[in-house]
Amino acid sequence: MQAKLDRTGEWETQVCSPWGVFVRSSWQAYASNWLTGGFVLYGYCAKGFVVDRVFGTPEATPSHSTEPRDPSDAAKFDPEGAADSGKKQMHLAYTCLRKPD
Repeated sequence: MQAKLDRTGEWETQVCSPWGVFVRSSWQAYASNWLTGGFVLYGYCAKGFVVDRVFGTPEATPSHSTEPRDPSDAAKFDPEGAADSGKKQMHLAYTCLRKPD
């Protein structure tokens, strides 16, 4: 899942594949996200999948909420901190892998 965020809070979610980019809402990508009241953005994978990589604009501090590939893990970003440091455009992304058996 990739999200592009600008300072005004407008979202554009893109799902990438080897064949190109398709713009869809996150539920269609089998991923979801939650922006807390403290402006921390969490990204989750669908049931049966785990967060693998978390990456993006360094000022948004991309990280894992727990351990990579742990079933309770989520991608974690701080877009407010990035905006406060002067970043007006952010690229935030994470990948999901099928949960190992």
